[in-house]
Amino acid sequence: MVSLSVSQQKGEHDFINMPAQQHDKPIENPNTLFYNAFQNASNGILIVNADMNIVFANNYMFQNFGFSSYLPGNLTFCRLFTGSLSSNIGFQCRHTQDCENCVIRNSLYKIICYGTAVEGITFNHSCFTGKKEKLKWFLINGNPLFFDNGIYGMLTFVDITLYKHKEKQLLKRLELDLSTHTLNKHSLLKNIDGLLTEGNKGYFTLCMIDFDCFKKLNDQHGHIMGDEVLKKFSQISRKNIRTNDMIGRYGGDEFIFAFPDTGLEEAAAIIIRIQKQVKEYFSNLLPYLISFSASMLHVNAYQTATSTGLINQVDKLMYQAKEHGKNRIVTINKEYQFF
Repeated sequence: MVSLSVSQQKGEHDFINMPAQQHDKPIENPNTLFYNAFQNASNGILIVNADMNIVFANNYMFQNFGFSSYLPGNLTFCRLFTGSLSSNIGFQCRHTQDCENCVIRNSLYKIICYGTAVEGITFNHSCFTGKKEKLKWFLINGNPLFFDNGIYGMLTFVDITLYKHKEKQLLKRLELDLSTHTLNKHSLLKNIDGLLTEGNKGYFTLCMIDFDCFKKLNDQHGHIMGDEVLKKFSQISRKNIRTNDMIGRYGGDEFIFAFPDTGLEEAAAIIIRIQKQVKEYFSNLLPYLISFSASMLHVNAYQTATSTGLINQVDKLMYQAKEHGKNRIVTINKEYQFF
């Protein structure tokens, strides 16, 4: 246990200069102190009896879960979290079929029936902030309370929404290539496999990009300039693709695009536009043209394939693009020349 110094607990001078008798003065009504502490706690506190009726809830619960501070005797926890509070008549839980999977119900059942504590349960709920609803995440801990020959379940709710958002941002970053802010290879393959799932009956175009003479660029102008070319290419690409399109760094100066519900012609137009903007950007920075080659494959999402198998196919087409003079797009049946 961490103990605070006197100066940390109170204002440094306020506490020390209090008369001695005030330090020792007994609390006349301790129940009032404990009740106020309960009601004004910074976390949610909920106490439920063996019938799963709420017998106490503090102000935090009232403020966040949108029910009146008046607690009717038959207000069950499931009514609070899954039902409507607009009427006391004819209430039925809207998620009765999910009761067996309800994390709060199962926790309270374990507490009340077995007298054991529960810890580390995460739960999300649409809470009320003013007049607006906001999805919040809570960490729930619970323990039994024994009182007057009865057993009660007490749950505490700690708001971990901020930490969940940070976790989501961190996981998102782990999916990205940190240099170019495109998908990394692992995430790229996973997303392409997602396009090939049984539930997806559409089609997409897969495209591989490989810069021409990139080693020459690094040798003559340094790896810093090479990195700048890849970063700028990625930035321009992200601006030109749509929300459901994807781009990932496959390795080195190779990138993979996936264009869901998009044919070869439309995908080629996007790549040509990207190539033109990259070329124009570096035309005054480097003494020669920055170019890349591309290969494209039309994929039916219901066909039997894997992400690695498809990439092997576009990789073979890439060899054709290089052999045919680079600076072009090659498909199985057609070539598009960059200008």
